[in-house]
Amino acid sequence: TMQINASITVKFAGVMTVSSWAALFEKRVHGYSHVIIGEYCCVTASYNWQTAKKEISFLCPCAARRQGNQLTGRHMKKIGTLVVVGVIAAAAYFGYESYQKNQLIATITPMVKHASIRVINSTKLEIEESNITFKELFERLATDTDEIEKRSVDLQAVANADSAKITTPAVAYLHACQEYSRAMAMKYRKQLALTNSFDHAKEAIEDLRTAGRYGFEYASKRSDRALEAMNKAKDEASTAEKDFSSAAKKLKESRLMMAGIVEDDALIPVSQIDSVIAKTEATPAPAAGKKPAGTS
Repeated sequence: TMQINASITVKFAGVMTVSSWAALFEKRVHGYSHVIIGEYCCVTASYNWQTAKKEISFLCPCAARRQGNQLTGRHMKKIGTLVVVGVIAAAAYFGYESYQKNQLIATITPMVKHASIRVINSTKLEIEESNITFKELFERLATDTDEIEKRSVDLQAVANADSAKITTPAVAYLHACQEYSRAMAMKYRKQLALTNSFDHAKEAIEDLRTAGRYGFEYASKRSDRALEAMNKAKDEASTAEKDFSSAAKKLKESRLMMAGIVEDDALIPVSQIDSVIAKTEATPAPAAGKKPAGTS
């Protein structure tokens, strides 16, 4: 209890603590009383003294410091809470992002592996000896192209803007596999055409050699046309060989782009593609009358 001018009694009705910093004051003046909760421990007491209105203001410095410390502590707790919440939210977000990424990779891996297996099997016919016929080869490559196209469409169906970093190179890889199969089929079609044109030219030249007096002119024109067709077929076979080599290089590039997305066992071995590139660059267009390796 504090006595002010022997006529005003001011009591601390509350206890100043860390958990409750607001001071509770009770003021009694000539039978009139009310309660004031001081903010920042600064309290103003009003009273009547012989019909004259006066004011008494006082400040409690110690309590003010206590309150300032308590405010700082509260702010730090709020900041700490926000930081913890932010860290948890960030961890949850990135955890969910990682989960979605893994789910997407698990979805596209079978599609990528399916295309890879088809290309691996057909490439063996290119770099290894085989007794497969042209008819069987073309049918297999046509089936490969169609099946890879289906996987490409399925992959594009699950692609969106958020998954572009994964799906875009995956789609490019499937397209590269498809173009490789097409280029390989075209290469052997042109080589088969060259072989047939050579046989036709050889037959025409033989007819010219044995032609009689009246059939010589006709046989001569026929052999000229056969030789012209053979030369054209040779140029086309050479172009197809270069296109196939280019397709193999693009396939290698797209395969390297996929290396960090799916497991290596779902992709074509780089060594196999390198063997194809080395062969196409070292071997000129097949000579007329020579069947391609791997066919019968």
